[in-house]
Amino acid sequence: MKFHIEWLVFESINTADEVARMRQQAAPLLRQLLEDKRVSASGHYMGRRGGFFVIEATEDREIMQILGPLVDQVEFRIQPLISIEAVLQKFANQAQ
Repeated sequence: MKFHIEWLVFESINTADEVARMRQQAAPLLRQLLEDKRVSASGHYMGRRGGFFVIEATEDREIMQILGPLVDQVEFRIQPLISIEAVLQKFANQAQ
């Protein structure tokens, strides 16, 4: 199943030292995620301290294994995704 995972850096991380430490810790994980075949899309929000990943995972524990190192630095908003085709099929079935 695919999940849209939005991440936003905690507002409490705001001093130059805290931001530098967060970047130093997050950069290797972000590079690793870019190479992970389970990640099908990613991006950073312009003008905000956050972004998103679309990750293929079989269970929620897998998401925590992938993103766990960031849990003390960012807030996650996780939404399961289904295809538009599946939504259209559901509409068609309900119309019958």
